[in-house]
Amino acid sequence: MEKAQAGNLNPHPTRSSAAAPRFSQEKAKCLLHVAISGKASQPVTAERIEAALDAVARFIIELGDEGPVVFPIYKRLKDELAKLEAEAELMAEIRERALRAKPQRRTKPRA
Repeated sequence: MEKAQAGNLNPHPTRSSAAAPRFSQEKAKCLLHVAISGKASQPVTAERIEAALDAVARFIIELGDEGPVVFPIYKRLKDELAKLEAEAELMAEIRERALRAKPQRRTKPRA
């Protein structure tokens, strides 16, 4: 390998520092879709999101220095997982409250 020229911090002399990354965010989305594709009719579950996070994490590592282009996808998946978990907790709280609540007697008949 040739030595990097003075002032050039790029360790890969064949690649220009100003060159565009090999993977655009759009291409990363397409590759992610292929990696975790499932039927659109399948419900979104915590397990599916976890599997997607695993696939994206592996993809980011494979991209090396270009991995940060995929960070927005990873962050979005984390946000969606947190949202799903928060909704599940809220539903559990609602169910618990509904079970504790005493039924109300109606004093007026329905019209």
